[in-house]
This record gives sequence, C-alpha cells and structure tokens, in this order.
Amino acid sequence: MGLKTCVNVLLLSSFALFSEETYVASCEPECEVETCEVKEMRCELIHRFQIGGNYTYAWVTPEGNSTTTGSLGGVQALYEYRPLNSIYAGAAFAWRQGTTDNDIGERKLQDFNIQERLGYTFALSCDSARLAPFTGIGVRYLPETVRISSSSVDFDYTEFYVPVGFLFEHEVNSTFSWGCNFQWMPQVFPLVRIQPLAGARWDLTYQLNNFFVEVPFKISACDNHFSLIVAPFFETWHDGESTAKTDSLIVLELGLPKNKYIFTGVNVNLAYAF
Repeated sequence: MGLKTCVNVLLLSSFALFSEETYVASCEPECEVETCEVKEMRCELIHRFQIGGNYTYAWVTPEGNSTTTGSLGGVQALYEYRPLNSIYAGAAFAWRQGTTDNDIGERKLQDFNIQERLGYTFALSCDSARLAPFTGIGVRYLPETVRISSSSVDFDYTEFYVPVGFLFEHEVNSTFSWGCNFQWMPQVFPLVRIQPLAGARWDLTYQLNNFFVEVPFKISACDNHFSLIVAPFFETWHDGESTAKTDSLIVLELGLPKNKYIFTGVNVNLAYAF
C-alpha cells in the first residue's frame, strides 16, 4: 500500500468519525434553542401552583413613637390560571411572624394575607413575554402584642383592601426568566379590636398608600413543569388612626396612632405548571 493510499484511508476514517459524532450530538436534546411550535406546546401549561418560604426584615413605626425593627419568617402559596390572551385568575395566601423591638419595648406580630385576583393575560409572539393586569379583593389580619416594660396590650387589625396591579414575565431563554409583580393596595374596610377593651369595634381611617413590588427570577426544567422562583420584594403598609364605636353608637376618641410598616426580604418558591 502506497503512501497516497494510506493518506486517503486516514482521511476517510476521520470523516466517518466526525460525521458519527455530529449525528450523535444533533440527537441530544437542547433546552436553549426552541422553535415557536415548541414554545406554543409549553404555553398549554395554563395552571401554575407555587409554595415556599419567606424571610422578611421589618420596620414598624407608630406615629409619634420610636421605630421597632426585627426579622420575620413564614410561608406562602399561590395558584394561577393563566392562559395566553385570555382571562387571568389567581388566589394567594401568605403568613409570617416574628418580633420587632427597640430599647424600650417590643412588638410580637403575625401577618396573614389572603388575596383573590382577576384580570387578563396579554402575550407577545412565541410567548417571549406576558403582561397580566389584575384587580380583586384582599384581606389582611395583623395580630400584634405590644410590650413596654411590664405592660402589654393586644391589637387585632383586620383590613379589607382592593389590589390593583400587574404581573409581567419575560423569558430570556427556555430555562430562565425574570418578571415584576406590582400592587397598589388601597383599604376599603379597616378596623381593629383591642384587648382588654372587649365589646367595642374600633374603626380605622382608610389608608391608600400601600404598595408591594416583587422581582421574581425563575429557573425552570426543560419541559417547564417544575421551576424554582426566587423573588426579592419591598412593601409598605399603613394602619390608620382609630375611632371607637360602642354598641350604643356613642362615638369615643381613642387616639390610637397610625402605624407604618416597611417590609423587605425574599420569597423562595417551588412551582409546578400543568
């Protein structure tokens, strides 16, 4: 066998090996490159359920009094019905508890927040982004125990509000997306009960400057069924000053001050879409 024949054999063998490796590589699934048809199949996952935990750092400032600060922790859950270019609906629950304090006292508080949402989901081509404006009804229950020295008093705030906001989600690629959850939460029926002052309903003035903003980052499996969502957030909430109404409809001035809450932290959720 001559030198020229050997070179030809080696070239043919190398070409065959390269062709086989290229074929094998082309058969391997890729998550990053998708056609619009594949994305449309993923758009059929119109239900999404999330559950996870949260960490919050809180500042609580009663008007005319010093601020208490501290950490809270809890859990949250969310169900969403979100077909593209159709009705959006959701139901959310969140709970957290903890203690804020300063040099002269402390507040032990819990925060229950239940919300129903209804809106519409607008989509861009190939589901690269979606926008869902919504409104609904929410109720917030904030039981607090305030201790100063050896004295303590319990406050049970119950505040109904109307969330007005939007959900935005942008898909960077098939496994990563980011978004925004913005809400304005004006109160429509706020009240408080105070222990040991049982028997009276203490109405609060309506507070409109309540806001929540969250920036979720989502990492998904290739089929988009399972996701990990990490969402830093910032929130402001206000309790109004109070007026007491007894059962005999006698109006009494209590002088309970307004409270301002600032919450910041992160929600970490596991999500399943189907």
